[in-house]
Amino acid sequence: MSPEQIEPLLPSLASLQKVLDRFDQQGIIIGGVAVSLLGDPRLTADVDAMLLLSLNDLPQLIEVAAQEDLYPRVEDAEVFARRKRCQSYGMTSQVGCNL
Repeated sequence: MSPEQIEPLLPSLASLQKVLDRFDQQGIIIGGVAVSLLGDPRLTADVDAMLLLSLNDLPQLIEVAAQEDLYPRVEDAEVFARRKRCQSYGMTSQVGCNL
């Protein structure tokens, strides 16, 4: 992945890193970004991460993400996350993050 390709992802990566910081680094960036940085370059259009949190932490995750300009892409995000075990966030006018 070239610097020009990763540049649009930087705001989402920075916000996601702040979320991870708030949860004591209980997560990791995965997907195309991780593959591109650690291995072979790969085209990607979003940022993926996995967090090791309790379902009881979902309200706090939604709140912390909002403080970093990351907002759920689905209505009733907590119910969705409990059912699907994942959340999808978007930034205002930026690329998305999947947690």
